[in-house]
Amino acid sequence: MPGVTLSLALRVIAGIALILIAVSGVVGFGLWQHALAGLSPDGVIMDYSWLILRIMLMALAAPGLVLVAAQPVRRVVTKWHHSLRRLPTAAFLTYTLGTAALLRVAAVLILPLRLISDFATYDELARFWIAHGEYTDGTQATAYFPPGWPFLLSRLYLVFGQNPYAGIVANVVLGVATVYLTWRLVRHIWGEFPARWAAVIVAILPSEVMFANILGSEGLFTVLFLLALLFLLPRPTSGLKPVALALGGGVVLGLATLTRTLSFLFPVILIVPYLIRHGASLRALVRWAACVGGLLLVTVPWMMRNEARVGRATVCTNVGVNLYIGNNPFSGVGYNEPDHRVLFLKSARDEAHDDSAGWARGIAYIRARPFAFLVRGTLKTAFFLTCDTDALLFEIGTAAAAGAFDRYCRLSLLMEACWMVFLIAGALGVVHFLRLPTWREAGGVLLLGTIFYWIAIHFVFFGAGRYHMPIVPIMAAFAGLALVRTADRAEHIPAA
Repeated sequence: MPGVTLSLALRVIAGIALILIAVSGVVGFGLWQHALAGLSPDGVIMDYSWLILRIMLMALAAPGLVLVAAQPVRRVVTKWHHSLRRLPTAAFLTYTLGTAALLRVAAVLILPLRLISDFATYDELARFWIAHGEYTDGTQATAYFPPGWPFLLSRLYLVFGQNPYAGIVANVVLGVATVYLTWRLVRHIWGEFPARWAAVIVAILPSEVMFANILGSEGLFTVLFLLALLFLLPRPTSGLKPVALALGGGVVLGLATLTRTLSFLFPVILIVPYLIRHGASLRALVRWAACVGGLLLVTVPWMMRNEARVGRATVCTNVGVNLYIGNNPFSGVGYNEPDHRVLFLKSARDEAHDDSAGWARGIAYIRARPFAFLVRGTLKTAFFLTCDTDALLFEIGTAAAAGAFDRYCRLSLLMEACWMVFLIAGALGVVHFLRLPTWREAGGVLLLGTIFYWIAIHFVFFGAGRYHMPIVPIMAAFAGLALVRTADRAEHIPAA
């Protein structure tokens, strides 16, 4: 009993502290700016980054309230859990997928379509692909962006006309597919009820809903990556089928890599769950090699094309550039673009040279300032994990330039508040998983390894908030585990 009382007291104190921090973000943010002026090791923080930080501080009120009112929250979770358990599988999928579709369609109808930055470039690349019959930037062959999303957009434009809303409709479909694949993946690893919670979270999480209105590659990549994980899950059976599945998973992972390059080294993570499932055996090696073979089967032909067309055997020519964006005297905790006079020594269209220059300058900067690299990497990771406002980034940037806190900022605050609560649930799920006597089971280790892989990638490069989108279903899996555990515990705790 004293242990329970102490736990309750600490939880309430932590909740009140978060609420007070949120209040300070409203009435005393100038003090935060003064105190955190050194967030960037080189002292560079853009106006919109300050506004996002203010939104994040204010959003801490949501997890604070959850901690203070933990007992009523448990009862609500338990009630919803019982409702989810009673639904037949077909009914659950109908309601959940239908809700996911309706919310995303509503977001598309309500929010303005902003073709800016990378999203405008994807639209242009798709149009150029149709006009020239190959992947060009309008004047010459390109490999700056991976080809997967521009290619799909170009095919959609050929069928439905060159209207970016064809891609937005595809995003809605991909978003619904993400919900379904989340359910399938988590169900295979932890069973039906964590899977249902995970699917519901991905279906209704505001940022997941609103990102349907962004013409980005994240939706396609997430679907391909989840599908690859389903193929690559370590299976206890023997014979050719698991090897064929691993090969197929490698092929799908290759397609994902041609959409976003960051998954190219993901097979390194697979070594651990395969060894857990099969031990240090030939079976583990064969299945892992089949995955790598499938990945290379898809990516090597494209790399050969890039060697011939742009002079560099790589999936895309922006990896070195992105390294330097995250590690240069102008970089901050999110995206701060370096001075082009420093990076592009020849011309912006000399992709191979710029990529090499980015690698060289990024590595040189890390070597010259290793402590700054560690500090910035830690801050970038924190920003990457906690910022969830990128679906409205253009509107936030406009508000920051105008010195206003407008309706889009308030909508971003709602998104961020939901995200903060989601993060707590996911973290609790990880803790619960590590406490399980079977925590070394291969499927769960694969999910946990996926999260650490994403964190490591963005520790080194840069951590824009939208880049955590592919691991939201994985984080939702752990959140679902926590919610099931919370409901099971609440059934044995008397009402206050």
